[in-house]
Amino acid sequence: MNLLNKTSPMIGPALGRARLGARCGKRLPLGLIVKRFIASLSALALLGGGLVSLVVNAAPASADVITVPVIGPPVLNAAQLAAWFRSTGRTINVPGENIDALASYFIDEGVAENLRGDIAFIQSIVETGYFGFVGSMVKPADYNFAGMGACDTCNSGRPFPNARTGVRAQVQHLKNYADINSRAIGLRNAPVVEWYGRRTVNGVYTYDPALAVYNFNTFFAKGRAATWNAMGNGNWASSPIYAATIISLYQRVLVWNGIPALAAAGADPAGRTDLVERVPGGVHVGGWSFDVSTPDAISVRVTLNDYPIGTILANGYRPDVAAVFNFGSNRGFDGVLPVTTGGNVCVYGVNVGTGSRDTPLGCGVIPGPDPVGALDSITRAPGGVLIRGWGLDPDLATAATILVTRDGALAAAITADVVRPDIGAAYPPYGANHGFDAVAPVSGGNLCVYVVNVGPGVAVRLLGCSTLIGGTPIGNVESVSRVPGGVRVIGWALDPDSASPVSIHVYAGGVGAAISANISRPGFSNYFPGYGDAHGFDAVVPLQGGEVCLFAINIADGVTNPRLGACSTVLGGTPLGSFEAASRVAGGVRLSGWALDADTAGAVTLHVYANGQLVSAIDANTARTDVGTVFPAWGASHGFDSIIPVTTSGATTYCVYAINVGGGINPLVGCRVVAVSTQPFGNIESVSRTVGGIRILGWAIDPDSANAVTVHIYVDGVLRAATTANFARPDVGAVFASYGAMHGLDTTISGGGSQVCVYAIDLGGGVNPLLGCRNI
Repeated sequence: MNLLNKTSPMIGPALGRARLGARCGKRLPLGLIVKRFIASLSALALLGGGLVSLVVNAAPASADVITVPVIGPPVLNAAQLAAWFRSTGRTINVPGENIDALASYFIDEGVAENLRGDIAFIQSIVETGYFGFVGSMVKPADYNFAGMGACDTCNSGRPFPNARTGVRAQVQHLKNYADINSRAIGLRNAPVVEWYGRRTVNGVYTYDPALAVYNFNTFFAKGRAATWNAMGNGNWASSPIYAATIISLYQRVLVWNGIPALAAAGADPAGRTDLVERVPGGVHVGGWSFDVSTPDAISVRVTLNDYPIGTILANGYRPDVAAVFNFGSNRGFDGVLPVTTGGNVCVYGVNVGTGSRDTPLGCGVIPGPDPVGALDSITRAPGGVLIRGWGLDPDLATAATILVTRDGALAAAITADVVRPDIGAAYPPYGANHGFDAVAPVSGGNLCVYVVNVGPGVAVRLLGCSTLIGGTPIGNVESVSRVPGGVRVIGWALDPDSASPVSIHVYAGGVGAAISANISRPGFSNYFPGYGDAHGFDAVVPLQGGEVCLFAINIADGVTNPRLGACSTVLGGTPLGSFEAASRVAGGVRLSGWALDADTAGAVTLHVYANGQLVSAIDANTARTDVGTVFPAWGASHGFDSIIPVTTSGATTYCVYAINVGGGINPLVGCRVVAVSTQPFGNIESVSRTVGGIRILGWAIDPDSANAVTVHIYVDGVLRAATTANFARPDVGAVFASYGAMHGLDTTISGGGSQVCVYAIDLGGGVNPLLGCRNI
């Protein structure tokens, strides 16, 4: 059996068991004069599009039927329900719950779905025998309070995991019976899966939320019981006295709580306020209302902040109301009442005849006579300040005036007449032409925007303030660096008074040059709408380095040409470098280091001085990767490693000067002292007798050449031999690397003697020094 297509009440022990839920209970008191009335309707939209028809299965109006709506707010609260229950002396048999909590579930869940939870509570009293479950097929731990799923042909009801879920399932199902337009999307909580989403898969229950939504939306009896009177006879239960039993007990509970049963059940006027809105000169209210005590149109009274401001006759044509209630179509009200202030507007249906009160039909808040509006944005724009927002005066249907002040003084006035569909939708009587989107010819500063009032209320209403950049240019210097040929500067600048490029003056060492901030910076206009992207600069100015400062040149408003950030110090126009090493080598003196001129990527010429005398000019053009890493814009070819011919002897000071490409100072790169010798030198390491002669070992070098040196050998003062020191001596080569290793002496001369002396012959023709003498 599909339990969503057939529901019957469980057999409550208080009324006895009957086939398909038929009940034997008390009849309604005789002589009770009641009237047919439906107090509320869930499908009515308070400020929406009228009334959606419901199917109401009820007989035509008669004098002995009281009509009790299912939908609507409760009359009794949880405390009143619990107090009445205690007065009966009963004890609930619901695991883990007390009567106060249980009553609150019904009220809370009912309010969540705009359903009369107090009557749902009474329904559960009837269904469960005062929550006792004595003799019931539904067990207390099932938390099923309305016989959901229980029937004469069933062996159990539907269980729920807890009391609140059981109440929620009951309330949602009541709403499905009462409202033909009920849909899962309109529920405060998702449809209870234990009721709407259960399916059996291989004998095992599963719960599917999607199935729950589908079953709720397609419930076969949707809208069949908009009133409790329509319950029973197949709606929820089959018993013909089901509805009367519940209504009768509900009336008893009302009376116990001191509330007139007839009035609370439905004798007061019915109706709904569909519209409350401010219009020029007053408040516009609309809706519908009638009183079942009279076929004539009734009045509705309107209050503002609880003070009466007038009445309107509910005699307007409303066929949608007639389609639901069968009480005539001329039940609408629509009128404008004059007001001079704003606040809470409430509408009441004026009671006629039987009933206890004027029924509240709804309230709404309207603005006072003061202007309303909003400042959406205020931004600097070319030519002034772009101001966007909306404003209207409730006393006028025409455009309001917007004032702009700068630092407290009036600076501009614009008209709020731009089309704003959102404002037209929010304030229909006033139309959509109440926006403003204009550039006011105002410089920056503390800017405030006001909407002007006409009529009662404050003179102007502040919409908002903002402090904006003034007419002085702004910008940022992102990079300043020395490069060959000048100084490279990168950044951006704009003048708030114009979208045109700003001129930038660059000063280095007191000398200036001009560039333009006109390079595109993609995304720049996201930060400064209206100015475009072409406000960047990236240029090399032909200036020497030193202290570099940039200034933005003001286009229009403002008197200063502001400096962009702090000044930076970069390489000047004077060459720089380092004299790193000097040493005596074959052929001269070897000098090494590096030098560059900031004005060019080319090689720098160096002048070399020895003891103050110019001896050579060389170029710093060898590769030095370390220099290139430090000065990438100049490259690596700025090293020098040169051999300078010897022009002096003894301790000699060598100084290197860099020759300035651009003219001016030729700075000293550095000085080094070198011990310069022009005579050969060496060592006689051993002299020994051998068979047939004398063997001589040693080495000799002439500083002026890497070539082998000639040596003369004297024995006892007489020249005995001339030979060449040209044997390999790696140890000597390791010490005198520039001369190589071929400077060893290993020779044997014939004959004997007692003293051997060796002289090195100078290649340059100078002194032939004694290398040493040995006695043998």
